[in-house]
Amino acid sequence: MARDELEEIVPEEFRRPGRVQWGMKDGVNPYYLHSHKQIDDCLVAGSRHSPKIKAQLHADLDRDRFEIWAKREEIGLPYAEERVAQLCDSSQDLEWALANTMPTSIAGVAALLRYANEVEDQGVEWPDTDTIGPDGWHYQLRQTAARALQTVLATDQPART
Repeated sequence: MARDELEEIVPEEFRRPGRVQWGMKDGVNPYYLHSHKQIDDCLVAGSRHSPKIKAQLHADLDRDRFEIWAKREEIGLPYAEERVAQLCDSSQDLEWALANTMPTSIAGVAALLRYANEVEDQGVEWPDTDTIGPDGWHYQLRQTAARALQTVLATDQPART
């Protein structure tokens, strides 16, 4: 979610890969090359102009990449991306702690399950949601809730004599 929000506020000119134009698609849209290998693959040997064109395209690609890098540095984007990554990692750690922290009451179990649904209703993904079985986040959350209910119900039972 935080990564998506960062992408939404950062203009495309700071997020796009380095590129150099190599013709037009359908006569309307520019066609770009994004790597030195693409440049080398596009130019066929045999033309006396190929080495000059190739050298110019390589230089233009390097210049474009540097300009994007400089713009990103100028607005602090690498730091922001690093910070977002750290926050996402911390959030994942907290989500796993939540899945493995046993509530001490039935109301606590209900609150935990409601909270999990509220987060998903907002469109937020839990960690490793595609993992099925004991290593999955949802599995561990349900297992923790079940253990909590067993513990609470066992302590609420009157002692038999």
